[in-house]
Amino acid sequence: TSDTPSGLLYELAKNLALSGVGRIVLVEGDDAIASHERHYFDGTLDDLGAAYHRAAIAEISNNQGDETIEEGHASSLEDGATLLSEYIQRLNPGVQVDVINREKLVQLLEGIGNASEESDDDDDDDEEDRVSLGSNPVVVCVDRSLSSQMEMNDVCRSQESATIPFISVETAGIHAKVFCDFGDDFVVVDEDGETPRSTLLDKVEAFEEQTDDEALYQVTCVEGERHDVSRDDVIEFVGQHGDDRMVLGSPVFPRCKVVSVKTPTQFVVKELKSTGDAGSTFDSLLAGEARSFARIKMPRQLSFKSLRNLLKQQAGDGPESKRLSNCWENDSLFTPVLDKSFDPERRRAVLSSMVALDAFVEKRGRLPSRPRRATEKSDMQKFYAMMEAVSDYMADDCSDIVKQFAETCRAKFTPVQAVCGALGAQEVLKAATGLYNPVNQ
Repeated sequence: TSDTPSGLLYELAKNLALSGVGRIVLVEGDDAIASHERHYFDGTLDDLGAAYHRAAIAEISNNQGDETIEEGHASSLEDGATLLSEYIQRLNPGVQVDVINREKLVQLLEGIGNASEESDDDDDDDEEDRVSLGSNPVVVCVDRSLSSQMEMNDVCRSQESATIPFISVETAGIHAKVFCDFGDDFVVVDEDGETPRSTLLDKVEAFEEQTDDEALYQVTCVEGERHDVSRDDVIEFVGQHGDDRMVLGSPVFPRCKVVSVKTPTQFVVKELKSTGDAGSTFDSLLAGEARSFARIKMPRQLSFKSLRNLLKQQAGDGPESKRLSNCWENDSLFTPVLDKSFDPERRRAVLSSMVALDAFVEKRGRLPSRPRRATEKSDMQKFYAMMEAVSDYMADDCSDIVKQFAETCRAKFTPVQAVCGALGAQEVLKAATGLYNPVNQ
């Protein structure tokens, strides 16, 4: 947080508070990074943040009564973290909200500063020492520079026991970036949240187009029934009397994996070898002893990379620490999953621009802006040169995208903030619960 309100931060905090999380810990920046972060974010062009700021002050003032507000408390409302804390608690009084500094957060993430620490005499210090991140913390960076994101991500990755889930969300004009790092072995226990339904079975027969590797079988639903399975789903068959449990230590019917879906009523499966030697049970399937089947939700393990590793940047303060290496060759980073029409080159240009923005602010102490006079050297040219300096990738047809980014990155576009606030809160809940597929990456 900072004294300047961030509309994206308010949106994300609002969504988390209304979702019913148990605790939200707000982190104040320290003096070492305050200067860079202060220049990286321009609150004067954040209409959503200003609206939230005014509304929060008005709400707190009206509830307490102007005549009853103490002078010290009224001045504290000008502090960004305190005001946001009050706002969250009024949205959901059941959420515990704490405010700590960045150094304290790092200590808590590293397992230092727990209840075993000696308490100081100062009440504020005692209150901060009592802050705990719980057993399942998730760290979120909102509208922070790329340098700060990588530093905090490195802290989350440095834990010996397990990686602490890390999420970063930022907007720059009409552009936005959401990044997730949930560790090397994050387990999704439920990918879609739907309750598998039982589908009546007509027959199971050997598939006509067999392969040399393994036997394939075609499953057909009864007339009027449609299945709900997809490729790679695992299904389980149910017998005539509804008994698909264990008999003499072996499954009555083997579990099968869906190889392909032919029609809404037919699909092809193969036997899962993990169910053991169940050749005789497949004979019972072919004989028509099963009456129905249903999907089985299987945990899925995902592997994530750190932000520094993904961008292949070196740690340190030298010029090489800002330079991107060969991450542009990673097609999985830029190939869209849902929208096949999205140009991967545009993604490369936008990500390069965000890396260049961090370097630009660190070098010049301000965000790029349009020149006031025609005789001035345009920040657009300086920004374009900075982008070429930090990136190995630069396509000639991306100059318009880079120019658009540099001209609009100072402002915050309210619809983009609203969408990213909802998306960021959604990823936090996924990291905490293991439900639904997260953004990868």
